[in-house]
Amino acid sequence: MAFTSQLSQERHANIFVWWPHSSPAELIACWDSSVVGPVTAEGVLRWVNMIAPEVAGGADVMEVRRVSLSEPTLHPLYHPEPQEKIESSDGLEPGYYGCYYLPDKKSQFKNRGSFFSSVEMVASMTELKEMFAKNTEQNIAAWTECLKRYFISDDLLAEASSGDANGKCVFTGYTHKNSQYRVKIDWIFPPGMARYRTHGPKVLTLEEFQNAQNLMMVRSDIYDLWHSNAFSVDVDDDYRIRIFHESATSFGLPASIDPGIYSAAEPFFREHFRFSLCANWSGGDPSDEHLEPPAAYDASDPYSCNVKEESDAADSEQVDLVSEVTARLEALQGGPRRA
Repeated sequence: MAFTSQLSQERHANIFVWWPHSSPAELIACWDSSVVGPVTAEGVLRWVNMIAPEVAGGADVMEVRRVSLSEPTLHPLYHPEPQEKIESSDGLEPGYYGCYYLPDKKSQFKNRGSFFSSVEMVASMTELKEMFAKNTEQNIAAWTECLKRYFISDDLLAEASSGDANGKCVFTGYTHKNSQYRVKIDWIFPPGMARYRTHGPKVLTLEEFQNAQNLMMVRSDIYDLWHSNAFSVDVDDDYRIRIFHESATSFGLPASIDPGIYSAAEPFFREHFRFSLCANWSGGDPSDEHLEPPAAYDASDPYSCNVKEESDAADSEQVDLVSEVTARLEALQGGPRRA
C-alpha cells in the first residue's frame, strides 16, 4: 500500500483509522489485528476519546465507517470517502476506517479541526527514560528529577507489601519460588513519566503518583514489557490485557487481571493504558515522514504538558526543556523502534 508510513510498516498494520475532519485527512491510528486482538467500533471511539477528548467525544457523538481511499494528487496525502457504518458492537476487520461525527453532533465540533492539535505521539517510557539517562551530563534538571522519581521509598514498599502477602506477579501468578525471574514491587505508572503525559485529561498531579496504590507485584521480565508500553490493562473493558507490540505476544499473558485485587489502582492503570495508546497504537500518518513535524510540548497550549506542578520552579524547568525534548522525540520517531 503506497500510503503506508514507516511506522505502520514496523507495526505490520492491517487496520487503519482516519480522521477526516482536518484538511488534509489524518491517519490517527494503525495496528496489527493479530497482535492487538479484536477491537469493536465502540472500543475504537473510546480509545480515541481517551487520548483526544477535546476533538473526539466518544461513541455518544461519533460513529465508525468503513472508508475507501482516493488516489492522492500530492503524495502522500489520501482522502478517505465514507462507506457503510460499522455497528458499535462489531469488531473491525483488516481494512480502512474513519471516525465521523453523528449528523446531529457535527455543529458541536465543526471548528475542532486537526486530531493531532490536541494530542502528540510519545516515545515509550523505556525510550524516554533511556534518553534521559544518557544525557544527564547536560544538567537538565527536569530530566534528572524524572529519574529520581523512579525511586520507591521504604515506607511505600512496606505499605504495598502488606497488601500483597502472596508475593505473586499480578500478570502471571509467578513467585520467586517458581520463576527464574525476580518478582518485585514496581510502579504501575512511573511518577517519573507523569510530566510527559501529552494526551487526554490530567486528572492526577505529580505527587498523587507517589502512592502505594500505584505499585504492583510483577515479574521483572514482564515489567520490562510493561515499561516499554508493549502491553497494558484496559480497566474500562473489564481489566482486559491489551498487547500493543509483538514482543509481548510470547509471554503467556492472561486475557485479563482480577479487578478486585487492584481496584484502588484503577486511575494508574488507566493512565498507563492512555500512554500506551499514544506510544504504540496511535499515529502512522505518512505525512509525518514527508512534511515538517508538528510542534510538540508547546508551553502555551493548555492541553500540552499541563500537569499541575508542585512548585513554580518545576514549571520553569518544564518550559526550559521544551525544545530539547521535542528535538529528541522527533529523532526517536524518525529512527528505528524496538525490534
